[in-house]
Amino acid sequence: MGRVKTAVDTAMVRTLDAAYWLPRAKEIAAKVLLALAEPQHKEYVPAFVETVTSEAWRGETSAGFVLKMRGGTRVELPVALPFLFEAARASGRPGSPAHRLKEIFWEHRDTAYDTILDWVRAEKRKSPEDVELGDEKVANRIYAILFGRERTWGRDLAAGGLLRALTDFARRQAAAESLDVETVATWLMAVLLAWEKMLEAELPRRFAAEFEKAHLSGRQASAEGGKA
Repeated sequence: MGRVKTAVDTAMVRTLDAAYWLPRAKEIAAKVLLALAEPQHKEYVPAFVETVTSEAWRGETSAGFVLKMRGGTRVELPVALPFLFEAARASGRPGSPAHRLKEIFWEHRDTAYDTILDWVRAEKRKSPEDVELGDEKVANRIYAILFGRERTWGRDLAAGGLLRALTDFARRQAAAESLDVETVATWLMAVLLAWEKMLEAELPRRFAAEFEKAHLSGRQASAEGGKA
Protein backbone atom coordinates (compact mmCIF):
# COMPACT_ATOMS: atom_id res chain seq x y z
CA MET A 1 0.00 0.00 0.00
CA GLY A 2 2.87 2.34 0.76
CA ARG A 3 4.16 1.99 -2.77
CA VAL A 4 0.72 2.74 -4.22
CA LYS A 5 0.31 5.84 -2.03
CA THR A 6 3.71 7.10 -3.11
CA ALA A 7 2.77 6.57 -6.75
CA VAL A 8 -0.51 8.42 -6.22
CA ASP A 9 1.26 11.37 -4.58
CA THR A 10 3.89 11.51 -7.33
CA ALA A 11 1.28 11.27 -10.08
CA MET A 12 -0.80 14.01 -8.48
CA VAL A 13 2.17 16.40 -8.29
CA ARG A 14 3.05 15.75 -11.93
CA THR A 15 -0.56 16.04 -13.06
CA LEU A 16 -1.00 19.41 -11.38
CA ASP A 17 2.31 20.83 -12.61
CA ALA A 18 1.39 24.39 -13.64
CA ALA A 19 4.22 24.60 -16.18
CA TYR A 20 2.86 21.57 -18.05
CA TRP A 21 -0.55 23.13 -18.62
CA LEU A 22 0.58 26.59 -19.76
CA PRO A 23 1.36 25.74 -23.41
CA ARG A 24 -1.86 23.74 -23.66
CA ALA A 25 -3.89 26.60 -22.17
CA LYS A 26 -2.39 29.07 -24.67
CA GLU A 27 -3.08 26.68 -27.54
CA ILE A 28 -6.73 26.35 -26.53
CA ALA A 29 -7.11 30.12 -26.03
CA ALA A 30 -5.67 30.89 -29.47
CA LYS A 31 -7.87 28.31 -31.17
CA VAL A 32 -11.05 29.56 -29.47
CA LEU A 33 -10.38 33.26 -30.06
CA LEU A 34 -9.37 32.88 -33.69
CA ALA A 35 -12.62 31.01 -34.31
CA LEU A 36 -14.65 33.58 -32.40
CA ALA A 37 -13.07 36.86 -33.52
CA GLU A 38 -14.46 39.00 -36.30
CA PRO A 39 -11.96 39.51 -39.16
CA GLN A 40 -11.14 43.05 -38.01
CA HIS A 41 -10.45 41.81 -34.47
CA LYS A 42 -8.15 38.86 -35.19
CA GLU A 43 -5.05 41.03 -34.78
CA TYR A 44 -5.87 41.31 -31.05
CA VAL A 45 -5.80 37.57 -30.43
CA PRO A 46 -2.00 37.23 -29.85
CA ALA A 47 -2.14 40.00 -27.22
CA PHE A 48 -4.84 38.09 -25.34
CA VAL A 49 -3.00 34.77 -25.59
CA GLU A 50 0.19 36.34 -24.22
CA THR A 51 -1.62 37.23 -20.99
CA VAL A 52 -2.34 33.56 -20.20
CA THR A 53 -0.62 32.37 -17.02
CA SER A 54 -0.57 29.09 -15.14
CA GLU A 55 0.21 29.45 -11.44
CA ALA A 56 0.67 26.80 -8.79
CA TRP A 57 -1.14 27.17 -5.47
CA ARG A 58 -1.04 25.19 -2.26
CA GLY A 59 -3.48 25.22 0.63
CA GLU A 60 -3.31 23.50 4.01
CA THR A 61 -4.85 20.27 2.74
CA SER A 62 -4.82 20.61 -1.05
CA ALA A 63 -2.82 21.90 -3.99
CA GLY A 64 -3.33 22.65 -7.65
CA PHE A 65 -2.87 25.31 -10.28
CA VAL A 66 -4.79 28.31 -11.59
CA LEU A 67 -5.17 29.29 -15.23
CA LYS A 68 -5.71 33.00 -15.90
CA MET A 69 -6.16 35.27 -18.88
CA ARG A 70 -6.60 39.04 -18.85
CA GLY A 71 -8.20 41.19 -21.50
CA GLY A 72 -5.28 41.75 -23.85
CA THR A 73 -4.57 45.41 -24.44
CA ARG A 74 -2.30 47.02 -26.97
CA VAL A 75 -0.36 49.96 -25.57
CA GLU A 76 -0.90 52.92 -27.85
CA LEU A 77 2.41 54.74 -27.55
CA PRO A 78 1.43 57.48 -30.02
CA VAL A 79 -0.99 58.78 -27.40
CA ALA A 80 2.10 59.59 -25.33
CA LEU A 81 3.63 61.88 -27.97
CA PRO A 82 3.89 64.87 -25.59
CA PHE A 83 5.89 62.65 -23.24
CA LEU A 84 8.20 61.57 -26.06
CA PHE A 85 8.58 65.23 -27.04
CA GLU A 86 10.02 65.97 -23.60
CA ALA A 87 12.02 62.73 -23.53
CA ALA A 88 13.76 63.66 -26.79
CA ARG A 89 15.09 66.80 -25.09
CA ALA A 90 16.33 65.08 -21.95
CA SER A 91 20.03 64.78 -21.26
CA GLY A 92 21.99 63.36 -18.37
CA ARG A 93 24.58 60.87 -17.26
CA PRO A 94 24.01 57.14 -17.89
CA GLY A 95 21.75 55.77 -15.17
CA SER A 96 20.14 59.12 -14.41
CA PRO A 97 16.36 59.65 -14.82
CA ALA A 98 17.01 62.10 -17.66
CA HIS A 99 19.17 59.55 -19.48
CA ARG A 100 16.46 56.92 -19.10
CA LEU A 101 13.97 59.35 -20.61
CA LYS A 102 16.24 59.72 -23.60
CA GLU A 103 16.46 55.94 -23.93
CA ILE A 104 12.67 55.69 -23.91
CA PHE A 105 12.52 58.16 -26.80
CA TRP A 106 15.03 56.16 -28.83
CA GLU A 107 13.09 52.97 -28.17
CA HIS A 108 9.86 54.46 -29.57
CA ARG A 109 10.99 56.97 -32.16
CA ASP A 110 9.84 54.76 -35.06
CA THR A 111 6.36 54.56 -33.53
CA ALA A 112 6.29 58.35 -33.26
CA TYR A 113 7.31 58.75 -36.90
CA ASP A 114 4.67 56.25 -38.08
CA THR A 115 1.99 58.24 -36.27
CA ILE A 116 3.17 61.48 -37.86
CA LEU A 117 3.13 59.92 -41.32
CA ASP A 118 -0.37 58.48 -40.77
CA TRP A 119 -1.61 61.91 -39.71
CA VAL A 120 -0.02 63.61 -42.72
CA ARG A 121 -1.68 61.12 -45.05
CA ALA A 122 -5.07 61.18 -43.36
CA GLU A 123 -5.73 64.65 -41.96
CA LYS A 124 -3.08 67.29 -42.55
CA ARG A 125 -4.19 70.24 -44.65
CA LYS A 126 -1.58 70.19 -47.37
CA SER A 127 -0.17 73.33 -48.86
CA PRO A 128 1.05 73.35 -52.47
CA GLU A 129 4.56 72.91 -51.07
CA ASP A 130 3.43 69.86 -49.06
CA VAL A 131 1.91 68.31 -52.17
CA GLU A 132 5.12 68.88 -54.08
CA LEU A 133 7.30 67.43 -51.32
CA GLY A 134 5.19 64.32 -50.76
CA ASP A 135 3.88 62.81 -47.51
CA GLU A 136 7.12 61.21 -46.33
CA LYS A 137 9.20 64.36 -46.67
CA VAL A 138 6.48 66.38 -44.91
CA ALA A 139 6.47 63.79 -42.10
CA ASN A 140 10.27 64.04 -41.87
CA ARG A 141 10.01 67.82 -41.46
CA ILE A 142 7.42 67.51 -38.71
CA TYR A 143 9.51 64.85 -36.98
CA ALA A 144 12.51 67.21 -37.07
CA ILE A 145 10.41 70.02 -35.56
CA LEU A 146 9.22 67.80 -32.72
CA PHE A 147 12.27 65.68 -32.02
CA GLY A 148 15.24 67.31 -33.74
CA ARG A 149 18.18 68.66 -31.77
CA GLU A 150 17.91 72.20 -33.14
CA ARG A 151 15.56 74.27 -30.96
CA THR A 152 14.24 77.69 -31.92
CA TRP A 153 11.33 79.80 -30.74
CA GLY A 154 9.55 79.20 -34.05
CA ARG A 155 10.01 75.45 -33.85
CA ASP A 156 8.79 75.29 -30.28
CA LEU A 157 5.73 77.34 -31.21
CA ALA A 158 4.96 75.04 -34.14
CA ALA A 159 5.57 71.96 -31.99
CA GLY A 160 2.76 72.90 -29.61
CA GLY A 161 0.10 72.94 -32.30
CA LEU A 162 1.47 69.82 -33.98
CA LEU A 163 1.48 67.89 -30.72
CA ARG A 164 -2.14 68.77 -30.04
CA ALA A 165 -3.24 67.69 -33.52
CA LEU A 166 -1.17 64.49 -33.47
CA THR A 167 -2.26 63.50 -29.96
CA ASP A 168 -5.93 64.00 -30.85
CA PHE A 169 -5.43 61.95 -34.03
CA ALA A 170 -3.66 59.13 -32.16
CA ARG A 171 -6.34 58.97 -29.49
CA ARG A 172 -9.13 58.76 -32.04
CA GLN A 173 -7.26 56.06 -33.93
CA ALA A 174 -6.72 54.06 -30.74
CA ALA A 175 -10.40 54.34 -29.81
CA ALA A 176 -11.47 53.21 -33.27
CA GLU A 177 -9.16 50.19 -33.16
CA SER A 178 -9.85 49.04 -29.60
CA LEU A 179 -12.17 46.23 -28.54
CA ASP A 180 -15.39 47.03 -26.75
CA VAL A 181 -15.98 45.73 -23.24
CA GLU A 182 -18.70 43.31 -24.35
CA THR A 183 -16.37 41.64 -26.85
CA VAL A 184 -13.61 41.31 -24.27
CA ALA A 185 -16.03 39.72 -21.78
CA THR A 186 -17.30 37.31 -24.45
CA TRP A 187 -13.77 36.26 -25.34
CA LEU A 188 -12.76 35.69 -21.73
CA MET A 189 -15.85 33.61 -20.99
CA ALA A 190 -15.38 31.51 -24.13
CA VAL A 191 -11.80 30.67 -23.18
CA LEU A 192 -12.83 29.87 -19.59
CA LEU A 193 -15.45 27.39 -20.81
CA ALA A 194 -12.97 25.82 -23.24
CA TRP A 195 -10.40 25.38 -20.46
CA GLU A 196 -13.05 23.75 -18.27
CA LYS A 197 -13.83 21.20 -20.98
CA MET A 198 -10.13 20.60 -21.61
CA LEU A 199 -9.40 19.88 -17.97
CA GLU A 200 -12.43 17.63 -17.55
CA ALA A 201 -11.19 15.53 -20.45
CA GLU A 202 -7.42 15.67 -19.98
CA LEU A 203 -6.81 15.74 -16.22
CA PRO A 204 -8.00 12.13 -15.63
CA ARG A 205 -5.96 10.86 -18.60
CA ARG A 206 -2.83 12.66 -17.46
CA PHE A 207 -3.22 11.39 -13.90
CA ALA A 208 -3.69 7.79 -15.11
CA ALA A 209 -0.57 8.02 -17.30
CA GLU A 210 1.52 9.59 -14.54
CA PHE A 211 0.30 7.06 -11.98
CA GLU A 212 1.23 4.18 -14.26
CA LYS A 213 4.72 5.61 -14.74
CA ALA A 214 5.22 6.32 -11.04
CA HIS A 215 3.88 2.92 -9.97
CA LEU A 216 6.09 1.09 -12.49
CA SER A 217 9.10 3.10 -11.38
CA GLY A 218 8.36 2.22 -7.75
CA ARG A 219 8.07 -1.48 -8.52
CA GLN A 220 11.32 -1.44 -10.45
CA ALA A 221 13.09 0.36 -7.63
CA SER A 222 11.70 -2.13 -5.12
CA ALA A 223 12.79 -5.09 -7.24
CA GLU A 224 16.30 -3.70 -7.64
CA GLY A 225 16.47 -3.06 -3.91
CA GLY A 226 15.47 -6.67 -3.21
CA LYS A 227 18.20 -7.98 -5.49
CA ALA A 228 20.78 -5.83 -3.76
